[in-house]
Amino acid sequence: MAIQTQPKDVQVHIDPYSFLAEIQVLSGNPVQNYNKDTNEYEPDRSLIPCVLMPYISVQDPEGLMNGSQAITGAEWYEGAP
Repeated sequence: MAIQTQPKDVQVHIDPYSFLAEIQVLSGNPVQNYNKDTNEYEPDRSLIPCVLMPYISVQDPEGLMNGSQAITGAEWYEGAP
């Protein structure tokens, strides 16, 4: 004879994770020169190249899982890849 049970609903409340994504500027030239021919400002990257680092941080409000990780293997595109 099989055991008969009554199914019951159990409510589970899980707080959402806190997610942060940003791009950190590690180095770069803050000075830009104005080009009269193109009417645009152009940074001089010959002395100090611009280095950007994508960054992601996830935090659990319950404190069970937390973490931050620098993204590696990113590819940058201007416009559509």
